[in-house]
Amino acid sequence: MSAAEAARRLAQHGPNAVVATPHRRIALKIAKRFAEPLVAILLAAAFSFLGMGAQPPSSDWGLMISDARPFLETAPWIVLAPGIAMSVTVIGINLLGDGLRQVMDPRLSSGRSG
Repeated sequence: MSAAEAARRLAQHGPNAVVATPHRRIALKIAKRFAEPLVAILLAAAFSFLGMGAQPPSSDWGLMISDARPFLETAPWIVLAPGIAMSVTVIGINLLGDGLRQVMDPRLSSGRSG
């Protein structure tokens, strides 16, 4: 790409247009798609915990944590089980998204050694 072409693309599409390859664009779209469920899981749990989400008899991680608050001193595992399940799910989806980004973005994987 010549300097004049890079300058035109920069003026038209912004700084990412000069360095964005099709693989990078695909990787960024995949990463954004994986971020959406993470936000949805955390927001649903937060709203349920605050009483604005799922209502009993439905089951939701935030609702389970909220219902277990009175038993926190006597039986902390009741609160820990849904909290750990939610954390493992969010971290697992995040790691899967990072792995896909590493596979799809050749510049990211070529810059690392080891």
